[in-house]
Amino acid sequence: MQYISPIDRAVDQWFLLERMDWLTPLVFYFTELAEWRVVMVLAIVSLVYFWRKKEMAKMVGLAVSSMGSVVTVFIMKNWIARPRPMHSVYTESLASFPSFHATAAVAFYGLLFYFLISGVANKTHQKIYAIFTALFILFIGFSRLYLGVHFLSDVVAGYLVGIVWLALGVLIAKKYSKNKNIS
Repeated sequence: MQYISPIDRAVDQWFLLERMDWLTPLVFYFTELAEWRVVMVLAIVSLVYFWRKKEMAKMVGLAVSSMGSVVTVFIMKNWIARPRPMHSVYTESLASFPSFHATAAVAFYGLLFYFLISGVANKTHQKIYAIFTALFILFIGFSRLYLGVHFLSDVVAGYLVGIVWLALGVLIAKKYSKNKNIS
């Protein structure tokens, strides 16, 4: 527990005290959107979709972003082996740091939303989609804190790992698109 900061403890305690019985099932349902099995199925479906549409740049970018983030989180969780908060709504089997859900929200969903947003010509619609994307990603992190399965620093670290892999996915998709003349 030496790795847990006073801020982590305070945020964990606040969510523990503010948890509401009627809200918990809704938050749990939302957190499931970034569960590894859901992300894996959606990633496979997305990759097949991009392959069938011959959008190889998007396929390669998504594969790199998704797989890279999974491997990074798995290595970090095993290396750091940080315990989870003690008062969670349910039990997770892996270590706490960093949050896979937060990482997946950025690296996987963030890249899918980026592809969607970049294909929209209307600037107002782009802004609306960007706001929706940011709120979606933030709510995934909120759900992990609310359910007590992560500390704030786990979620922030997950976002940072996700940002790195999102950026790499975007760069690779752009570079591959320019080199292969495929969108």
